[in-house]
Amino acid sequence: MKLSLLFQTVAFSVLLCGCASYQYVSSQPDVEGRVISTKSIEGNLFYDSLVTAVKAEHPWDTKKLLSYGKPDFIYSEGINNCYLLYKNPQKIIYMDAPLVGKIKFTELDFIPDDFIAYMEPTTQATPPTSAENKFNQKLAQLELGMSETDFLKLFPEASILSAKIDTYENTDEAYQRKDYSCNWWGFTFADGKLNSYQSMLAK
Repeated sequence: MKLSLLFQTVAFSVLLCGCASYQYVSSQPDVEGRVISTKSIEGNLFYDSLVTAVKAEHPWDTKKLLSYGKPDFIYSEGINNCYLLYKNPQKIIYMDAPLVGKIKFTELDFIPDDFIAYMEPTTQATPPTSAENKFNQKLAQLELGMSETDFLKLFPEASILSAKIDTYENTDEAYQRKDYSCNWWGFTFADGKLNSYQSMLAK
């Protein structure tokens, strides 16, 4: 019985590359042509097998490969070629690994269209500015029931939005309502006492 073409390819590659590379050459056909995350079991195992193969067959190139760090994604183009995709900062390394000789590592100066969807950098929260820190510190000093006078001492920059006679929902009792705004926050007073406050952006 003839060996399948796939088995012949794997067997031939193992003979050339050595037993240490068996995991890589045997799993490569399964991932070829797919972008896989190294956070997945499949992607993590494949990347580890690639590193093992490089250590065994191209030990002089191991340091260079490891210097890039573990990629976020890996795309195998063929048994000897793959792309390493890094999101943050964005970087794509193309590996051309001949059976004999040094591996050629090339950092692309563009992102291929097929990879763009995978290359969005990890978002990081923007640290608050000193002005935001001061405002947050003032917010921390607020207490429901605080007088309007004390509030205006704390937030002299607050601007009044409205002043009117309103009624409580439960009792229909009339009260004087005032609404202030400051730094995209709203503050409501009932008869001169702080009744509620919240971010206007949260609405």
